[in-house]
Amino acid sequence: MKGVLVIVPCGQTKLWDRTPHAGSTAARDAYTGPPFGINKAFAERFGEAWVLLSAKYGFIEPDFQIPEPYNVTFKTKRTGPITAPELREQVRKSNLNRFTTIIGLGGQEYRAAIEQAFAGTASRLCFPFFGLPIEKMLQATQRALATNTPWGEQRAPSATAPPYAARSHPICHSLHTLIGGLSVCRFPYEESQIPRNGLYIVLEEGEVAHGTSRIVRIGTHTGENQLRSRLKQHFLNESKDRSIFRKNIGRCLLNRDHDPFLAFWDLDLTSRAAKRKHAGQFDFERQRAVERQVSDYIQRQLRFVTIEVRDKAQRIDLESKLISTVSLCGQCRPSPDWLGRHSPKHKIRSSGLWQVNQLQKTPLSAQELQELRLSLGDGDPP
Repeated sequence: MKGVLVIVPCGQTKLWDRTPHAGSTAARDAYTGPPFGINKAFAERFGEAWVLLSAKYGFIEPDFQIPEPYNVTFKTKRTGPITAPELREQVRKSNLNRFTTIIGLGGQEYRAAIEQAFAGTASRLCFPFFGLPIEKMLQATQRALATNTPWGEQRAPSATAPPYAARSHPICHSLHTLIGGLSVCRFPYEESQIPRNGLYIVLEEGEVAHGTSRIVRIGTHTGENQLRSRLKQHFLNESKDRSIFRKNIGRCLLNRDHDPFLAFWDLDLTSRAAKRKHAGQFDFERQRAVERQVSDYIQRQLRFVTIEVRDKAQRIDLESKLISTVSLCGQCRPSPDWLGRHSPKHKIRSSGLWQVNQLQKTPLSAQELQELRLSLGDGDPP
């Protein structure tokens, strides 16, 4: 298809596994596992052109000669995979962003790499089979070949569609609209506005999805009447060891600036024993300075809404389903300048959310969305 570039993930199974002395081999023939074969057939059928994405070599043409076997993976950083800046430079040098539509195949690590590589370009990114288990992903790819429907169950992205136009979830769209109509708390906020039990949903300046502010974090609490204190731990109290939210923001600030203090920031100093152990090497004044940076970012960039849910089991279930709904939606993608893109945590970078748990599990159903609407006094149908 004209204007379409298909990006195929490389495979773990390689020619040299069964033919150790094969020598230098073209990339199209070097990977021999069934997933690669299915994805290659898809790329050759539907792409005006296609390239492979290798964790070692980056974006490579099918005829690129791979000199010898290797074991580098995006999942394991110690293997030394290619970096996002290097991938962006490859996109620029090879002019890959000349294609109007990029179809990305493969799992979460490959999607994240592609999104980072094409961030800031005009190319529309589409991941038609993303979010499916590997077996179902391959079945969907084979079905697309059999039915000649490259977009799977998605519609083909239109010429006016924005980047990241993939697998938009209608319930996520309705959820964002619903949340956008609630009363927003900004800093400094009045504590009396906050229910004692419920969920908080964080929005961020500069982040947009579904025509409104993009949801960037969803959280709750387990203890009775603890929502107000939980929000204080995240947004007001300067103690990163009491709030993984604060710790993750600090990680991004330090990683963005290539600050070696990141290794110390990751230490958990909650216990007295840990404080004694690291007392001689830890710069507590530097930690306080980073805590102030985190507070400044939170209070300047973030705002939140709350939903009262008194029952513990209900609010924990709702938290999980809201997180999954947003993380499964292809339009809820972070902007190129989102601070979370500097996170050492892959799940934060790829999901666009300030959290790593409950991603891509069971989303909210239409019935559950309607029940949420009714609980908030909005009786309109979803």
